[in-house]
Amino acid sequence: MILPDSIQHLIHYAKVDYEKDKDIIITTVFNRGSVEDIRWVLKNYSREDLERNVRNAMKGMWDKRSLNLFSGFFNIRLDPVIKEKAIKSLTNF
Repeated sequence: MILPDSIQHLIHYAKVDYEKDKDIIITTVFNRGSVEDIRWVLKNYSREDLERNVRNAMKGMWDKRSLNLFSGFFNIRLDPVIKEKAIKSLTNF
């Protein structure tokens, strides 16, 4: 599957693979994508993939507001330790 240009530009890889890079794509779009980009992700990835991505939020990759929004959207109660580690901050580096 070919990613829309708007999503390709959010991800700073020369080649993005729809399946192999889905966690990066989903996380990046949920954090920085437009409404149109988010609709594309919701349409093109399974609910299982999307929920797994939020439930297993990658360390240091999430904006606090985005993680709160999408964990609520999917009705996921995150472990506070996972949530704290997932949220981007300058102290994560």
